[in-house]
Amino acid sequence: MKKFSERMSFVETPKLLQTEDMSDALRNSIWNLVVHIFQGQDPYNSSKEYWVTAAELIAKSFRKVPVDDILDDLFPDHRKWIREYFFSLLWYEVYDFIEFIVDLQLPNVRFKKKDLQKAFNNIFEEELSAFRFVNGIIGPISNSTEIEAISSALDISLDFGLEGAHTHVQTA
Repeated sequence: MKKFSERMSFVETPKLLQTEDMSDALRNSIWNLVVHIFQGQDPYNSSKEYWVTAAELIAKSFRKVPVDDILDDLFPDHRKWIREYFFSLLWYEVYDFIEFIVDLQLPNVRFKKKDLQKAFNNIFEEELSAFRFVNGIIGPISNSTEIEAISSALDISLDFGLEGAHTHVQTA
């Protein structure tokens, strides 16, 4: 929902989709969801073990850096390590990171892949990103009707066992 100041036109609201950059609001909203994902089962318990596991998987499988650098007992804060890295990413690398996070298999994480994609899509829409998750990957969009039509076609083709049609729409 728009803020009072936006509805009353006291401040100018962004109107263009972000195609070749990322606003601070978009990046911060994405980060806040990442924090929520990594908090563990109890959102009020900032369990270090989830951050340690996430940092290890990010180091090993996404950043491709030596894992022992961050698994040392002297390493103080895995959340901070991930955060600093996240905020250093170029705008398009953030989308790479998001796809990685959605595919990440953290033990005891309560979120399903489809729910995470939907949560990120909500942020993308709210913050005027020109990209959305469609069929498990992030791609450019032209409007919400297009996304719904593609997602619906993919779901229907699977429901009715139309693998050829599903593959065709997925490839397109």
